[in-house]
Amino acid sequence: MTRLASGIDALYLTGAAAIPSDLMELLAAERDRSASLRGSGGTADPVALGAHEFTVGWGGWDNYRFRLDAPGRALIGLVSSGEAFPDIRVQPRAEFLHAVGARGVLAWVYDVVETMGLVVDWKVSRVDLFADFHGLDLFAETRWDFVCKGKRRKTFEDGDDLETLYFGSGKPVLARLYDKTKETAAKGTDWWPDVWGPEYRRGEQVWRVEFEINRAYLKDVGLSSPEEVLDAAGRLWVKLSGEWLTLRVPTEDSNRSRWPVSPVWEVVQAATFGDSAIGHELVRSGQLRGDLRKLTPGAIGFMSSLAALIGARNEAEFREKLPAFVARDERVRGVSFADRVSVKRREYGVA
Repeated sequence: MTRLASGIDALYLTGAAAIPSDLMELLAAERDRSASLRGSGGTADPVALGAHEFTVGWGGWDNYRFRLDAPGRALIGLVSSGEAFPDIRVQPRAEFLHAVGARGVLAWVYDVVETMGLVVDWKVSRVDLFADFHGLDLFAETRWDFVCKGKRRKTFEDGDDLETLYFGSGKPVLARLYDKTKETAAKGTDWWPDVWGPEYRRGEQVWRVEFEINRAYLKDVGLSSPEEVLDAAGRLWVKLSGEWLTLRVPTEDSNRSRWPVSPVWEVVQAATFGDSAIGHELVRSGQLRGDLRKLTPGAIGFMSSLAALIGARNEAEFREKLPAFVARDERVRGVSFADRVSVKRREYGVA
């Protein structure tokens, strides 16, 4: 069995902070402007806060008054409408975590809030630790060989093929074991082979073991700040894979907790946790490949349908008739095709 990668796949941050009134006024004006433009079919340009750019909207995460989206990096919620929720919430995207590493993400977050003039008392509300393997062959029947402190377990299968095993409820821990190659193909995250490195064998299944660790568990083990949690990642993995969930070799003993730990699981337990990063370029190029791969079949299908409906019989006639069709759509919508392309280029990170 070969370990391909291990690390942090999610790092959600929350904090208490006094939000300056001038910042709220700025964000409110930008949010309302964006909403007005969307209502008329347009799209607002992002707002710049120092060196950082965000689109500003409403909603998400317990109805935060301001939802800031930094494409390819993170979502930030500011000023919750509920008193029980934190003033600020940050959810970095997985591709950003793997591009710059968890500590690189923290440096970016800290720079953003400093630019906003905020002083934040940070806590980690959730961290996901993962390890990916070739040769971790799991089947639906394997679930009976696991010993877990969490009472809930779910199994998802595609025909006779196991896709995912869930253990626990997420309060305070949830374990997921799943076919990462299948998920990558479905999501278009084609940068994962760059994370897995030279030992990855294309076409061979990659299984992921992942622990979603929520605030209640972190609090129980005395961890709070982002730095404390990152420093303890390896210890958390050892504890969870050694005490909370283990794969055993069945024996005649009726007490399953006395069954020996599977040699396969010992490889899982030995995963190490540094702060690896593959860089923005590898992530961006892989994401673009994946998006293009996913979009192409549907795009060809839509174009062939459109060609038939506007009276084109082949590619040459389609190219001839398309400009008039696009121009008519621009008049109806009141938005130029060039502007729509510009927005998409920004969303895909190719602006």
